[in-house]
Formats: sequence, structure tokens, C-alpha cells
Amino acid sequence: MTRISKIFSVVLIVLFSLLLMWPLLEPEIKLLKPLENTENRALAQKPEFVVNRLDPFPAAYEQYYNDHFPFRNHLARSYAWLDFFLFNKTIYPDRAIVGNDNNLFPIKLSLNHFLGKDLMNAPRLDSMRVELERRKDFLAQRNIPFIIVVAPEKFSVMTDALPYYVAAPDSNKADQFARVTRELRIPLVDLRHYLDSLQRTDEEPFYYKNDTHWNHYGAFMAYRRIMQAALRFYPQLPVLSLDDFTLQRNKHVGGNMVDLIAMTPYLHEEPVTLKPRFELRATPISKSPYEAPPFFQQMNLFFNGYEMANDTLPSVMVVRDSFTENLLPYMSESFGRSVFIWDGWHMGLNAPIVEKENPDLYVLIILESFADYLVKYPGE
Repeated sequence: MTRISKIFSVVLIVLFSLLLMWPLLEPEIKLLKPLENTENRALAQKPEFVVNRLDPFPAAYEQYYNDHFPFRNHLARSYAWLDFFLFNKTIYPDRAIVGNDNNLFPIKLSLNHFLGKDLMNAPRLDSMRVELERRKDFLAQRNIPFIIVVAPEKFSVMTDALPYYVAAPDSNKADQFARVTRELRIPLVDLRHYLDSLQRTDEEPFYYKNDTHWNHYGAFMAYRRIMQAALRFYPQLPVLSLDDFTLQRNKHVGGNMVDLIAMTPYLHEEPVTLKPRFELRATPISKSPYEAPPFFQQMNLFFNGYEMANDTLPSVMVVRDSFTENLLPYMSESFGRSVFIWDGWHMGLNAPIVEKENPDLYVLIILESFADYLVKYPGE
């Protein structure tokens, strides 16, 4: 063996030994920048060593070590990157589906709903009918028009981006909800087929690739359809058009789907956003006049309100969830006073607020997969 070969062998052994020792030394030397864990769960805590309770300790400690060993987040991110960009799949196949052009679709709740696997049974449909009729009568007694809006899941609109093995069923829970609503003659804005049809002729996507929600451009298309229904009651309402905005692209980093599959640093997009060409008339109401319910203490989410100075336009109250977030800038410019209530997905009538606000229009905007939430939380 030559001298160079011996030196190379020694260096290789040393490097290999250091590589083996690196995980043990890393907590002290900190060569790699720590990465934040992005999994949507609590990591296992280090178990307490108790002499008279040794049986559960090995399994508990193994679970703790699996969640905290050095380089865990780095290795998970690297594995996630390779799986996503080389094989068009995620390391969490139970959380997300990768569609065409790397569009991410959620699995939990959304997929089963889209495939029609969570249909409401007859007693639940009867309860739904009773609850909707109760709300309709409550509002009718106060001469408040009632509109229900069904916000579509990404599955229902970005159909061209779905992988071949995901196909729409003949009927799902949202279809059941829509039938009951129409039977009761409650004005319904079902955005599923409307946005799906519109999306097929528009080059700009209505939903974020890396998130479950519609983007600002898609929300504006939904706003225009909602306002068509509102104009039937109040023809004087001003409705914004695309000509009122400058379309521009802004980098959008992250998204609720990206966090779920440990791809936060690697995926971003540049969706179209709308910059107003006009001076905003609606000003935010700084302090909520209502207390959030005890189960939902995020006041900044529970209440959002806007008012226009010296304006005689009708007022609106909207019961909503996160899908309405991107609607707020548009709807608030179409009403003299607009109040948006997010009650922690309970989708309640919120009768005390209705009586206090006495709005000229009441709108319930509900995500299609949450259609049965109106009877999931009785007494709201």
C-alpha cells in the first residue's frame, strides 16, 4: 500500500468516525442551524424516569427520541423534497394529494366529503331542515333577507388539477344541503359549479396551489356572484369590477398544506392580487362590541366590522369562517356597515348579535364540507 493510499485510508476512517459521532456532538457544537418543526401535532415530551414504573418507560422514551433526535427536521425536509420533486408525492400520503402542476389537495375531511363518503342520514337531514326553517322564520319575523352561500372545497373547483384517480361522485353532503335549502325556498348561492365552470375559461387559478383556500382573485370571483344575489334585494348596492383594480403578482410563501407535508421552505407561488385604483371608503371598526364565545377566544377572528361615513347603503351581517377572509376587502366596500362573525366553525345563528345589529341583509357563508355543522352544535 502506497503512502498516499495509507493517508487516504486514515482520513476516510477519521471522517467516517466523525460522521458517526456527529449526532452525539451536534447538541454541543451546533454546526447546523436548527429547523423549526412544522408538523401539525405536539411532539412527545421526555418521560420521567420512575423506578417503580419502568414498564412504560422504554416505549415512551423511544417515542420521545424519535421526535427529538439530532438532524430529525433536516432529514425530514430533505426526504420530503426528494419525494415531492422526484416522485410527485409527499412523505405524508395520509395528509395531502399532489395534483397536476404540484397543486396540493387536503385529505382530512375534504376528500371523504368530495367523494360522497360522509352523507347525512335521514334523521340528520330532518334536523337540518328544522334548523334552517327556524333560522328562516327568525329572520323573516324581523324582515331581514336571508342568503346562504356554499363555499367550494378546492376539489370542486380545481378539477383539472386533480389526479386521475380522484373523481367526483353522483352526490355528496353539500348536494344534500343544497336540496334542503331549495326546498325551504331560502336563496342559495352555490359557488361550486359556478366557480368550476368559470375556472375552466380563466387562465388564472382561483385557489392557492399550496393552501386549501381560494386566493384573492378567486375570492373576487366569488364576491361578484354573491353580490348578484344581494342585488335582488337591494339594487342600489355598488358592485366592484376588475376594472377597479390593478392586477399584480406577489410572492406567496407557505400555506396550510405546505406546513402539513414539511415543505415550507421549498414551495412558493405568485398568484394574482388586486390593488385598488380607488380610495377605500370602508374603515375598520377598531373594537368589537361583542364578546367572543368561551370556546373561541380569538377576538380578532371572531369579529370584523367596517363602516362608511355618512353612507345610506344597506348593512350586512355575515356568519363565516376562514374562507371569507379574502372576501372582506370587497364586501366591506359594497355595504354601509358590514359585520363578519366567525364563531369557531359553529355556524350559529348568533341571534343576540342579529337583534343588536338588525342588519338589512343576513348572509351565511359555509364551506361545503361543513354543511352539517348547523346541526352539529345544537342550540347555537
